[in-house]
Amino acid sequence: MKTIAVFGSGAIKRGTPAYQTAYDVGAALARAGYIVMTGGYMGVMAAVSEGAVAAHTENSTPAADRVIGVTYGPHSRTQDGVNEWVQQEIRYDIHEERLQHLVREPDGYVVMPGGMGTQREFERVAQYVENGTISVRPMVFVGNHWKQDMTALLLKVNAPGLREHCIFVDGANAVVSALTAKLG
Repeated sequence: MKTIAVFGSGAIKRGTPAYQTAYDVGAALARAGYIVMTGGYMGVMAAVSEGAVAAHTENSTPAADRVIGVTYGPHSRTQDGVNEWVQQEIRYDIHEERLQHLVREPDGYVVMPGGMGTQREFERVAQYVENGTISVRPMVFVGNHWKQDMTALLLKVNAPGLREHCIFVDGANAVVSALTAKLG
């Protein structure tokens, strides 16, 4: 099974269109047989995890170890901590180690709307491809949130093959199609 890391805002709220899109992405990834990896906390991370667990429940497949939250520090399973849909928590003491895991371990990435933290995750992927730490992997950007900024940034990045592996899509179903086209 291939693992897909999903990056996005920790600030989106349940009941918003952004939360529903992230939920739909998590469900679509799970239905397609991908293991879902997030940062494990709230917002996009919770919505993706919730959607993945719901899809596994619909299909009567066990979600155990298929919804991974990569966390750090003193956070715990509280209202402000690890979301309740994480099936396997991988905890680090240092934020940098968490970020490295989220970038090095998955087979591909989905980038949802987010802020500076989400951009930092993309930049780390580009840096690691550029310096040869990781091989190029598909990166699917959902919605128009990133298109202008990331297209401009990709023109400046000297990471062989990365531009060709960055795909911009509108919705959850297109995410799976884009990943499948690149991962097989």
